[in-house]
Amino acid sequence: MSSPFSDRIAGLLVPAFALRETGDLGIGDTVSVRAAIDFCAAQKFKVLQLLPINETGGDNSPYNAISSVSLDPVLLRLSPEEVPGLLTEHLDALAHREIREELSGPAVDYARVKRLKLDLLRLAFTHFGKTAKSKEKKALAEFESENAAWLTSYTLFRTLLDRHHGDSRWPIWDTAVRNAIDAEAWAAALPASEREEVAELRAFYTFVQWIAYTQWGRTKAHASTCGVSLLGDIPFGVSRYSADVWARQELFDLKWSGGAPPEKFFQGDPFTSKWGQNWGIPLYPWDTHREEDFAWWRQRVTQTCQIFHSFRIDHVLGFFRVYSFPWTPERNGEFLPLSEEEARKQTGGHLPGFLPRPDDTADDAQLNAADGCELLMMIQEAAGDAIVVAEDLGVVPDYV
Repeated sequence: MSSPFSDRIAGLLVPAFALRETGDLGIGDTVSVRAAIDFCAAQKFKVLQLLPINETGGDNSPYNAISSVSLDPVLLRLSPEEVPGLLTEHLDALAHREIREELSGPAVDYARVKRLKLDLLRLAFTHFGKTAKSKEKKALAEFESENAAWLTSYTLFRTLLDRHHGDSRWPIWDTAVRNAIDAEAWAAALPASEREEVAELRAFYTFVQWIAYTQWGRTKAHASTCGVSLLGDIPFGVSRYSADVWARQELFDLKWSGGAPPEKFFQGDPFTSKWGQNWGIPLYPWDTHREEDFAWWRQRVTQTCQIFHSFRIDHVLGFFRVYSFPWTPERNGEFLPLSEEEARKQTGGHLPGFLPRPDDTADDAQLNAADGCELLMMIQEAAGDAIVVAEDLGVVPDYV
């Protein structure tokens, strides 16, 4: 669709999870988003903006996703019309009226809703395997083939996540599965019955992502028909305990955690006031990404553009320089009472600060500006006709 941003326009920003409906499964979903699109069209709003819809981990934060490209199953509409293989009796058994009433409160019970939707999807997957038509099987096979670059490692990571009871901290997993290459060898060496179980689970998570991309594709098409532009959101970072980091550890600097500088006026959190915000996201060794022509970032943008007409980059300042911590958030309490000198002793001489360099000198500022421009031009190129919106909240240097 043509750009909606050439003139002054109005739009709506709402998280998909907040679009609740009577009798839903405890959270907003793709069909709820389509209803929001209808509302926008009726009000002559041109844009509907959502928060990130990537698959979340234990903290349920859309800005700490366990994959840069997998979509969150919790946001799917679970109905026979939307999920091949799902039957009314599946819903009657697992999501009957009493369950829906229990989930109807204003707060989302993420743990329970996630379990319920995955259980329903497992029933659908099993029934789909027995009854799917050749056209549906072909569509699933094509999706798997076209997305193999990320699905192969993601489905193994997701399977291992289940085997570790939902704990995504892969550095403490069994040593044989702490990276994708070793994990594939581990899976291949399993006894036949267990190997089949792993293969079946990987096939299930492929099925889930096929459903997710199909439902969101329909949602984008509906927005296009209504003349509404869907505006997505790409966070600057991903969780250090994500499938991406686990599979391609060379693309991430795990020694540092991205964040934001201290906010002395912010007295609600002593750590933020003293040290800043430690988000825990790993940094990017940009030279390594450059050697691959930024393939990982291009993939991330391309997948986002399948779902959205345009997207917002959260914390665009990170492409110029990132305020970074030489410790992970799990250790924040340890550093809260320390002086800078004491902190240096704990970190081998490092303190939080901007990386790869601060803006203290004109030369450094110029280098930071050049870095950011190169990376944003790459993202714009990967985005094609999609509009890229930059969020610049934080300490904004003049060159931005």
